[in-house]
Amino acid sequence: SDLQQAQREAKFAEQEFLNAQEAQRAAQKHAEEMKRQLDGATKALDAARQKEAQARKAYDEALDGVDRARRNPPAR
Repeated sequence: SDLQQAQREAKFAEQEFLNAQEAQRAAQKHAEEMKRQLDGATKALDAARQKEAQARKAYDEALDGVDRARRNPPAR
C-alpha cells in the first residue's frame, strides 16, 4: 500500500540521515586532528627557521672576524 511504501521510504531516509550525520562527525574529528598536526608542523618549521637564522648569524659573524683578522694582522 501507499502507506507502507511511504513508511519504508521514511525509514530509509532516516537511516541515510543518521549515516550522513555520523560521516560528518567523523570528518569533523579528522579535520581537527589534521589541524593539530598542521599546527605542530608549523611550530616545528618556525623553530627550525629561527635556529637556521641564528646559525647563519653566528657563521657570518665568524667570517667577519676572520676577514678582519686577515686585514689587520697582529703587530709583531
